[in-house]
Amino acid sequence: MANTGVKTNVTNTMPVKVDSDLSTKQYYFVDLDGTDDEVVNLVEDSATPAWVLLEGVDGSSTEGESTIAIAGIVKVKASGSITAGDKITASTAGVAIVTTTDKQNYDGIAMENAASGDLFAMSIEHGMVAG
Repeated sequence: MANTGVKTNVTNTMPVKVDSDLSTKQYYFVDLDGTDDEVVNLVEDSATPAWVLLEGVDGSSTEGESTIAIAGIVKVKASGSITAGDKITASTAGVAIVTTTDKQNYDGIAMENAASGDLFAMSIEHGMVAG
């Protein structure tokens, strides 16, 4: 796990409902369901704003409750090499990837370096890459 001494500091959270199995998806990117804004799903499209799931929950048989981070510095799971300062977006698997694509949305800025599979600190900041 990446650990350069950057402390996490989640400054704003939101309670959400989970109606699928996200029990192994702590620190993955999720987005709000288009039909029910209180329900979150694992991110499938980096074009929508993504938030970070703080507790993994299995809501597949009975709707569960969890919390998402919507502001602050939070841990996320890396997919590939990450360098501090990189703009981060969500892959279709809900993990963090670097984006440099012109007009691509991003969900945060890496606060430390990480290798694939590491948890690393990211500042939640939504924006668009300017080319």
